[in-house]
Amino acid sequence: MEAEQLGAGTKRAAVAALPKDFAHLAQEPELAEARNQEVRIRRAEAAKLTALLDYRARKLQEHQGQHAFTRAAVEKAIVRDAALVLTATESAVRRLLECAEFLQEKLPQTWGAYAEGAVDWARAQRIAQAAEDIAHREDLLPVLDEDAKLKAPGMNRAEVDQWVKRRVPELDAEAYSARCERARSKRYVVFAHLDDGMTKIDAMVPTVSVAALERHLWTRAQARIESSAQGAATLTQRVADEFVQRLQGSGVNGPAPTEIVPQGADSAVGSGSGSGSGASRPGSVNAKISILVPAETLLGNSEAPAVSEDKSFVLPASDVRQIAHDPQAEHDWLAAGIRADSQGSGEITSIVPLGTRYPLEGWDGASALARAVNLLDTSSRSRFVSGQLREAILTRDRTCQAHGCTRPAWRADVDHKTPHDQGGGTTPQNTWVLCRDHHIMKSHRLLPVPGKDPPQ
Repeated sequence: MEAEQLGAGTKRAAVAALPKDFAHLAQEPELAEARNQEVRIRRAEAAKLTALLDYRARKLQEHQGQHAFTRAAVEKAIVRDAALVLTATESAVRRLLECAEFLQEKLPQTWGAYAEGAVDWARAQRIAQAAEDIAHREDLLPVLDEDAKLKAPGMNRAEVDQWVKRRVPELDAEAYSARCERARSKRYVVFAHLDDGMTKIDAMVPTVSVAALERHLWTRAQARIESSAQGAATLTQRVADEFVQRLQGSGVNGPAPTEIVPQGADSAVGSGSGSGSGASRPGSVNAKISILVPAETLLGNSEAPAVSEDKSFVLPASDVRQIAHDPQAEHDWLAAGIRADSQGSGEITSIVPLGTRYPLEGWDGASALARAVNLLDTSSRSRFVSGQLREAILTRDRTCQAHGCTRPAWRADVDHKTPHDQGGGTTPQNTWVLCRDHHIMKSHRLLPVPGKDPPQ
């Protein structure tokens, strides 16, 4: 991170530097002013919350030693007072104060980054929400706090969400598994029939039961072209149409294809179908989902959770082992070699196909990776990326590679960095995953290829 001058009379704050490929934006005066104003707003918000917490502390101190009922009433009055001066609801103010107090007491470095303007309230709040799951672990909170201080300033809200989803279960896998078990008891489906001939469906169901369905619906919708008197259906509308078709009758029984990827020389990857403990199966779908799981988890030597290929969800170890050993599943196993980068994240450097049978009997990760072909070392003479090469690139990149974008790779395009018609090869080194929006920007030279600044 770099300290940036925010104007005369303004103290310097540890605000994350712009990404290297976008450093030229700092020279745009309107954007520079907008960035400065954003930091000022964050500092003002933090000062506001600090003032409210100070008011709360003073009022409670004034009533120290009084009856518990009296102090409870004072707490309510404090929230009421703050709501009145902020023209906000009491419930909203109560949530603000609870979160701010948690950050100050349990995650002081994250709070400090917020107070300096390095992160906004949305990111600080999301980190606090995730930290509540390990609030009882005084040994782990400082670890998460330090990580958040280093990482969050350079991430947007969606990236922070993906990161804490992975990081908190990594810190306490057993607590995460227990939380997943408790969450299953809260499953429900609610139908709300509206007054315009439409129905809103709200559901809370196990992720492992519906992840493949999500991918199936999007894949089918992307391939489907429809028009009507009102014009062409949008992608969102086509997804809804595919969902309704599934509800109305295309088989709702049978396993849903899933893909599992064990990681590293000491990890494994596979594709298959199945459900977690106590989860019902979705209907048979022509789509796969990929999850990355340490081989030690599959072998039962670790409770480290699995992470979906697109980083959107995490599965507890018990669910992963059940999927891996499901006799009805059709797996395509891969081994993914992982190398930690300077930020502590895992970079996939090799992807080796291992076949369809469970590969971990007598598993030797290093030997397995050395014996087989690394798909990330292969190439194609074709312009279009397909087959195992495409799957390897999707698994490697996981999401759109444009800075800050979290759209899943399976909903994106595989693009040549140097265009094929300009001599660019169809190789993993010359290809990357871009969502449609960022692909269009790149085609019009509005998205820099890594290493080039500004866009050309």
